[in-house]
Amino acid sequence: MKNKNSIQNRYKYKLFTNLINLPIAFITQAIIPRILGVSSFGDFSFITGTFTQIIAFLDSGTSIGFYTLLSKNNADKNLMGFYFKFILGVFLLLLLLLAGIYCLNFEHLVWPNQDIKFIFMGLFWAMLTWNFQIFQKIFDALGYTKKGEVIRMSQKIFGCLLLIFFFFCYNLSLGAFFVYHYTVFAFYFYFSIRFLKRNNINLFKWKISKQNYYILKFYRYSAPLVIYSLVSMIVGIFGRWLIQHFYGSEEQAYFGLANQLSALCFIFTSAMTPIFMREMAVAHKKKSKIRMRYLMNKYIPLLYFVACVLSVFICLNSDIASLIMGGSEYKSAYFTISLMVLYPIHQTYGQLCSSVFYSTENTKLYRNIGSALTIVWCPFMYFFIAPSKYLGLELGAEGLAYVMIISQVVNVNVFLYFIRKMIFINMIKLVLNQFFSFLSVFLVGYIVHYFMNGVFQNQYLVFFTEGIIYLLVIGTILYCFPDFVSMKRKKMEAIFLNVFK
Repeated sequence: MKNKNSIQNRYKYKLFTNLINLPIAFITQAIIPRILGVSSFGDFSFITGTFTQIIAFLDSGTSIGFYTLLSKNNADKNLMGFYFKFILGVFLLLLLLLAGIYCLNFEHLVWPNQDIKFIFMGLFWAMLTWNFQIFQKIFDALGYTKKGEVIRMSQKIFGCLLLIFFFFCYNLSLGAFFVYHYTVFAFYFYFSIRFLKRNNINLFKWKISKQNYYILKFYRYSAPLVIYSLVSMIVGIFGRWLIQHFYGSEEQAYFGLANQLSALCFIFTSAMTPIFMREMAVAHKKKSKIRMRYLMNKYIPLLYFVACVLSVFICLNSDIASLIMGGSEYKSAYFTISLMVLYPIHQTYGQLCSSVFYSTENTKLYRNIGSALTIVWCPFMYFFIAPSKYLGLELGAEGLAYVMIISQVVNVNVFLYFIRKMIFINMIKLVLNQFFSFLSVFLVGYIVHYFMNGVFQNQYLVFFTEGIIYLLVIGTILYCFPDFVSMKRKKMEAIFLNVFK
């Protein structure tokens, strides 16, 4: 059982399914901007981005608390029933709030130039996305990572095939595209609930007698994060709102495409985050700072390096990436893409650093640091995005990308400073690792890109050939200098053989 549920085995399942999901995700994301067009894609990105921020605020870390508590005590099945009732309460609250905004005719202040019908559909999309993330946490927390990944992979394949069918046979409107998402989510929920029921797991079981216990537990865990979540929501919506208000749906579409490519670059490292958090929570429960320090030093450099490899390649080839993923209509988005694809590099660090605060239940400190830093970056956001006549640099989507990257790098290292005091890690070593890992990957990528430029007339052939050569060179360097990812060569060989065994 120990071997079956080891961190390496669970990550192997995540890695394998993500290797399959990556081309599916690329195909899906390449179709969506084309099938919707620039304007509708920009509207979709703006509406869903806004609700994602609102859900994150109302979540206020409760989903992480839920995952941590369930990881520590798999036998507490009533916890799931309680949390799903909380989600239902949030949905009803948002529905009531949105109805109030509509009755007061305020919807165009919050969502400029958007149809109220699509705003309501965006709310349903956001709630389904939130539930989807909770189901993934349940699978990981209960040790059913393999089965959870199989269902998720099946959902991705189903969604991709359905989208290809619509692409060639029908023109999807924005409303129909929302319905498409509902159908794909329904596929996932059906098979997930079916599997969990077969394993005697009732997601909606709940004893009223434990209500006060859960409320108190979640309050202690998440109450400190409410302020941070509120600040993050306001600033997050503010950035997207500025783009929509000053530049409209087209500029919003450019940022949306860049954001999607950024998410694709994050796909491998994000798979590790829930598993890393679970291991941290278990180590903290056993009061083992040695184990926590080992996890930080072992997995953060590795995942950071992986994030660098994919992000740097797309950054250097952003012009071709914009054509592949969006078509000629999104050609002007190339520079925004080149910036945003660098965001996942330190987003990886941010996710794993936050895992330390969550798993140690040190959420008050996390709130204080996060809230202060987020407020500091808000005026910079306005300055970078706003037009020159409003005292801004008039960078639009590029301006938001600049602020997101710079703030992420600074924030992560501030968090790292406080983690150093909590579990006594060597911060200087990790900071140097950030610098040299990125520099080495960027230099390799730039050299390969320079020599491949003009080799073939077909730019798509150049893109794929360059990618293969780039990965081979990176793999060779990694094999020769495994210290980049805090590993020994023999261990690297063993993991490689184990993954493809």
